[in-house]
Amino acid sequence: MEDTNCGCKSQCDLFSFMATEMGVSVLHPGGYSATKTIGNYIKINKESHVLDVACGVGTTSKYLNKKYQSYISGIDIDSNFIETANRNNNNKKINFVVADALHLPFPDNCFDAVIAQAFLILVDDHEQALKEI
Repeated sequence: MEDTNCGCKSQCDLFSFMATEMGVSVLHPGGYSATKTIGNYIKINKESHVLDVACGVGTTSKYLNKKYQSYISGIDIDSNFIETANRNNNNKKINFVVADALHLPFPDNCFDAVIAQAFLILVDDHEQALKEI
């Protein structure tokens, strides 16, 4: 994992270990049930542009695209996760990039919705994370 000075190295290392060594592909409480609830609540559709923060290997991003046909940009600070997400992605409406959620590489207000499941447990600066989102 690359050093990004995000203040989450120990938490990120734990989640990376769980995903790569234990095969856990969805690392958030509530699983797809929580994702479905969020997707219905934010009322996304095929024209929506959605940011999936801390997307891991892209499981939630791919689910949202399949269910709503939305454009999805998934970001994660772990390059191994993004490499896996991109390796298994052939959908032009889904884009995965390595990025620090505390310093997003997108213009302000370019997304219709942001989903960030179990993300705040990974960062020390919650206020900055929420401001950036």
